[in-house]
Amino acid sequence: MAITPLRSSSAGIPATSSLASIGGGDYSGIAAAVAPAPAVTPTAAPAGNLAYTDPTYLAFLRETGVTDAEAQGEAASRIARLNGRVEDMKPVYADRMRLGLRNISENAESQGMFRSGRRLEDQTQFQTDTNREHQSAINDIEDQKMDIGTSLAQGIASRRRQKSEEELNAQDRAARENAQYGIG
Repeated sequence: MAITPLRSSSAGIPATSSLASIGGGDYSGIAAAVAPAPAVTPTAAPAGNLAYTDPTYLAFLRETGVTDAEAQGEAASRIARLNGRVEDMKPVYADRMRLGLRNISENAESQGMFRSGRRLEDQTQFQTDTNREHQSAINDIEDQKMDIGTSLAQGIASRRRQKSEEELNAQDRAARENAQYGIG
């Protein structure tokens, strides 16, 4: 029975999608950091290599494939939720901007300074401060997305190292069995 990978793309999401298509942001750094997990296909083993028939090694390959697919799916889900937060912030900051500018205008009008340069300065400063706040919130979310990609890449790299070690262990077990039975 051949073991098939559980994922459809390198990001754990449908092959027709990509991290860059989630929420319309630029996530090329994450996509570059998230290399696809190795294919879990013990049937593609070199002919005559008994290490690929070792049940311990095959069990490890199955577990690694599931773990990578789950991690990639979770990362894609977390990034999608963060993109949703960015979209949810847009109307909040737009309302804050509209109300703040209106309050500044009303305050200036009540003080008889509606056509003064002071009102325009206050409005400009308010717009600048609000835009900086909004951009800071977006930057924080972008940092979280990059952390997700980095963490995913580190986890996959760790599992690849474990796979290499397990493969060597399986080859060693196969060589010892062959030596024990006089197969050379």
